[in-house]
Amino acid sequence: MLAELGETRAERDARVLQGRFDELLGAGPEAQAVVLAATDWWQAAGVGIPAPLLHRQAARRMATLAPGCSLTSQGFEAGLAWATAAPSLLVADDAGRYELAGGAQPWMLQRHESLVDETGRAVTPMAAVALATRVLGDYHGDRGVARSALVYALDGDDADAAALARWYLAEVDLDDGDHSAARAAFEQIIKEGHPATAPRAMLALARLEIDAGRPGAEDLLRQAIDCRHRLATPPAARLLRDMCIRRDDEAGAITAGRIAFDSEDPLLAPFDGRVLAALLVRSGELATAERVLRQVIDLDDLFESGRAVVDLARILVERGECAEAERRLTETLEWDVLHRADLQIALAGVHLVQEDLTAAEELLDKAQASGIPPGAQELARMSVMQAHIAIAREDDKTAAEIYTNLFRHPDPATRRAAHELALHAGDLLARNGPCSIPGAAPLLRHLMIEADTPVREWAAYGVGRIAESEGDTRLSGQTYRIAACGGDPDYAVRAARKLAAADLTEHDRALDSLLAILEGEAADTVAGAIAPAGTLVWRSRHLDILDRTRLVRRIHEACLRHIEAGGPHAARIALSLGALHFEVLGRPSRAIEPWEIAADGDDADIRAAAAFNLGLAHARVSHPISAVQAFHRAIATGHCDFAPKAAYALGQLAAELNDLPTATDAYLQALMSEHPEIAHRAAFHLACLIHRDQPDDAEVALQQIIDAPQAPADITGAAYAQLGRVYAENGNRKLARRFWNRGKRHADAATAAAFAKERKKIGRVTRSPR
Repeated sequence: MLAELGETRAERDARVLQGRFDELLGAGPEAQAVVLAATDWWQAAGVGIPAPLLHRQAARRMATLAPGCSLTSQGFEAGLAWATAAPSLLVADDAGRYELAGGAQPWMLQRHESLVDETGRAVTPMAAVALATRVLGDYHGDRGVARSALVYALDGDDADAAALARWYLAEVDLDDGDHSAARAAFEQIIKEGHPATAPRAMLALARLEIDAGRPGAEDLLRQAIDCRHRLATPPAARLLRDMCIRRDDEAGAITAGRIAFDSEDPLLAPFDGRVLAALLVRSGELATAERVLRQVIDLDDLFESGRAVVDLARILVERGECAEAERRLTETLEWDVLHRADLQIALAGVHLVQEDLTAAEELLDKAQASGIPPGAQELARMSVMQAHIAIAREDDKTAAEIYTNLFRHPDPATRRAAHELALHAGDLLARNGPCSIPGAAPLLRHLMIEADTPVREWAAYGVGRIAESEGDTRLSGQTYRIAACGGDPDYAVRAARKLAAADLTEHDRALDSLLAILEGEAADTVAGAIAPAGTLVWRSRHLDILDRTRLVRRIHEACLRHIEAGGPHAARIALSLGALHFEVLGRPSRAIEPWEIAADGDDADIRAAAAFNLGLAHARVSHPISAVQAFHRAIATGHCDFAPKAAYALGQLAAELNDLPTATDAYLQALMSEHPEIAHRAAFHLACLIHRDQPDDAEVALQQIIDAPQAPADITGAAYAQLGRVYAENGNRKLARRFWNRGKRHADAATAAAFAKERKKIGRVTRSPR
């Protein structure tokens, strides 16, 4: 009794089930036959047994328990009812297949069951398979005995036992190194299609195909997964997940990863969950990743739950919940000794986000001195954080050394982790504009080689600026050339401006590279080279006006050849050629023809952009009717970006022409679009138009702009000035002065400057006549 009080729940459940097995002796032959048959099958097949098959196997067992007696349907139902009554020895799954209850183990039945008769022969073919699996599972088991038992089952009159025997014999061949025999057997098993063995053969054959480097493994894995076999589906899903990860198939990896995690393998579920969460984070599904990580944490796994807290903390930090991340990491540090260094590094990251460099550095020092070193991923993170701290303290030399050592780390796993972190850092840093910090030079050089557009061009431009500041004109020229010939238009033009002022050698190399792209056969790269080539030519300090004119003509003619050839890239080349004339060369009249071509293309985005640009070009050369038609054409596309911009531009043009009804309608259309860049500007100009005739509407519109935190500073400042004007014109000088004072003293310098400019433009305000 005292022993029972101190036992765990699992121990109590096992004791209860053991007692239930002991009760089986007095339960009658029907119940014994059902339980013994289910146990034979469970040991032989490892999956649940359908009721009809259980009935057939129980009948065979009945013949050995009570010779001369058959198992009737009523007897089977009675035996099954006993086996499934609480405390249940058998339970049914969702598909109606019966398996041993959770906690019930075949060893509990060994003193009651008999797999062999008094002569040593298996009592049934299925018992022979069960005996063989028990022998094969024993490290010291006699494989000859197991093979004999399987051959007996294979030659017997039980097709299900024979199918299982064929599977295990193939596994024995595989273990013995006879891959050709195993392969032939697996193919035959798949062809026969037995539900207990075919999925396992699919998995085994897929592994052989992967090892041999043959195609077809993925199809086999998908078939095994679709079978929903307890022993085949989870490992097949893991293999498929890993294959998809290796070939960067993110969606496929997530689908397979979900299946693996949902299988709830008691040993691998925590690891499967962390892998799935990492894939979800990479694809941007942070909320789903968070749910998975919380499930992993709740599993209380010694090896993975603490690391899941680290992963969860990063999601929380990215969402701005630093306090919650710090709390979880601190709590986990109290019990997780294995991952103490990983947790300290993650906690240092939280402090780093909060700009507490001292606390972060102390935690990184502790992690570095830990008796259990951090994993490769966290080691790489620690180095990146240390470099960040060094840069923040203006210690560029130390930061550069840390990055250099990290990318040359002797451990391949650490280098891979460093590469992933570098790509992520590049995506974030590139959003903040050019980087020319000397301490980040090794990071930028790595990204210049390894990253894709636009991070590659951003990094190349940064390396060029650093090299230029250090007087290394050769390196700066090379890297500017990479940026100029890349796929990012912003940094291509920036680099072209730098190359225009570079030494003649680098200037000419860059020009030759860009002209080679423009005059080459690869039409998909032409559009990106037009603006940097024109910028380099037009700003060059090495070319006179005749050379510039000749080269511009050469660029123009090269583009025309690609446009006239047609093809999927012609419209984009025409759009870029128009931009060259309009923006770089300052020749709006020359931009009209290529933009007309682009506006007639098949791509909806290019059509809308070209129509809007045409409106600007016609307006610039004083063709108002053509400009209005082009803007209407752009508005008619309904494009989410260019239609609102065209409506706003039409409003400005109509206001300049004193066509107030058209201007009002156009501004209203732009305002209703809720475009983040245009709507507030349209509201402001509309309020300026109607401030005399509709002062109440103007007041509301201007107040909404002032209250909107996302409104541009120049529009907010101007709105303060115009709202004061509305109040002054309507006799409320006190309220007018209040808003003018607010604009003048605004905390944001850009807003205050915009107010001052607009207020000066308004001048003296008098009350409007009633």
